[in-house]
Amino acid sequence: MNNGMRSMVFGGLTLLSVFELFPPGLMMGMIVGAGAGLLLARHSEDHTRRRLRVLAGGIGNRASRIAEEATDAVTEVIEQGKRQVS
Repeated sequence: MNNGMRSMVFGGLTLLSVFELFPPGLMMGMIVGAGAGLLLARHSEDHTRRRLRVLAGGIGNRASRIAEEATDAVTEVIEQGKRQVS
């Protein structure tokens, strides 16, 4: 990072320290969230696993669809750029 970026301050933290603190904070949030989910679960372990499997499959399908649409959109933009240049 250049010196201008390092001197930026957010609530007393430099930008560099914000980036250094983010990963541990993210991990702590994931751990706390997983623990809270386990403590507050209303269903059995097997039922929860089945639901997660179904949700993960749905998310995977949606992600694939979005990636395919994004690829198509980028391809179209590239083709438009080629037509304008030639």
